[in-house]
Amino acid sequence: MSRDERVLLLLLGYVSNQLSMLQKLLTFATNRTPAKELEQHASGAQTQMLVRLTVGALNEAWELVRTRFIETTIAKDYLNPPRCGRAGNLRGAQTPVW
Repeated sequence: MSRDERVLLLLLGYVSNQLSMLQKLLTFATNRTPAKELEQHASGAQTQMLVRLTVGALNEAWELVRTRFIETTIAKDYLNPPRCGRAGNLRGAQTPVW
């Protein structure tokens, strides 16, 4: 595995953990509706801040995928894998390897 692939894997793992944590926080924050109006406003503000954080993290994740994967040669290797024919050669294959 090349250095760029290792870095990409590490960054994707970080983004995955970050988004998972934010999703759990959002679920927890919106789990119940408070009885008092003041608590409802506070809960709404908290939820709005968490949604903004999550949207920002999603945007950063998309930029990571776009700049470090889609626009590089790594994408060509993974999105267009070599295909094998009946004899195991790489020419004129009809079915994907996986």
